[in-house]
Amino acid sequence: MEQKIKQLKQIIPYLMFLGLLFYLSPMLISDTGSAMFFLLGVFPAICFGCSVIYGLKHTSFWWILSVPVLFIPSGLIFYQWPFEVGIFYALGYTLIALIGQIVGILFSKRNK
Repeated sequence: MEQKIKQLKQIIPYLMFLGLLFYLSPMLISDTGSAMFFLLGVFPAICFGCSVIYGLKHTSFWWILSVPVLFIPSGLIFYQWPFEVGIFYALGYTLIALIGQIVGILFSKRNK
């Protein structure tokens, strides 16, 4: 039990960064073009980057589960999507985060 709590505590800085990204960036979106730029460019790139950094330092896969949990409410609140659309983006970001974490873990094992 203590190890799971320790793993969850290690995720907090990454969750805070991703949460700020998902919940504050809609203030910068003014039209459809900027929304697509964030949804298809910025969010996936930052999800991948955070996942690689997390994978370099940690091997817990709690991070993967946290990405859709953070994104789905923001999609429902700010973008007013139907739930199905939010799931589509959340699954895409989760897949990107999984790939990023695997890359980070492979690089960390390679450097040891």
